[in-house]
Amino acid sequence: MSEVNASTNDFKPFVVRTDNIAKELVSTAANHGLKASELDFNLLEVQTFLSKEGSAEEEVEMDQLGTLDDKMLLSDPKVHIRQLYEIEVVRYDNKTPFSGLQLSIGANSTMTRLFASIKPGSVVTYYEGMEKDLLQFINKRKLRAHMLIGFWNGKLLEEIDKFVAKIQVAKTLRVEEKISFEVGSALEPVNTVDDKLIIHYDDSNIKDEQARVDHSKRGFVQGVNKDQLLIEYVKAKKG
Repeated sequence: MSEVNASTNDFKPFVVRTDNIAKELVSTAANHGLKASELDFNLLEVQTFLSKEGSAEEEVEMDQLGTLDDKMLLSDPKVHIRQLYEIEVVRYDNKTPFSGLQLSIGANSTMTRLFASIKPGSVVTYYEGMEKDLLQFINKRKLRAHMLIGFWNGKLLEEIDKFVAKIQVAKTLRVEEKISFEVGSALEPVNTVDDKLIIHYDDSNIKDEQARVDHSKRGFVQGVNKDQLLIEYVKAKKG
């Protein structure tokens, strides 16, 4: 028996604290001659920490995570939020209630909206109380993608209720077409705007038919209409 096979067979679940679950699973898999896809984890505890530039880091209690949805807080570039996770690393079990649910997490180009995508061919069977388990399943997918959980959820809970309602009606739902729904959202970025002066009046009447300047008409006051916009100044805006 090779050293790799021996370490594979000798793998035992263990508990670890980490701020990057995906990295922890990859490292553990490599150390035991496994693929990262052969490992899973049970989420035991989540700690969330908030810090501002020049101040000490403070822990945000679980029942206070909703305060992190504040728009003023989100728009403050001096604010930093991180999470620490206590997990139990285990072997992947392909006989769980959601083992037939092919769900992945993606984001828009600005990383301000997160989406869950369920592939056609996915199969899931309804059972009482599955909403809570589905939320945990989605959160685990988000954590594998190194995304924060517990806040900035957008329409996540509403979308879970709608999806579970479909499963309940069908008893066992086989997904025929791709399903996508929002599982997180934050503020859209504000682009920096440089100041500029925009001239709106039409100077075409001082040019001839070949677009050459008619110097005989230069220097004359041009006629305008009442309330006509002539010049516009755009103020600079910091992104």
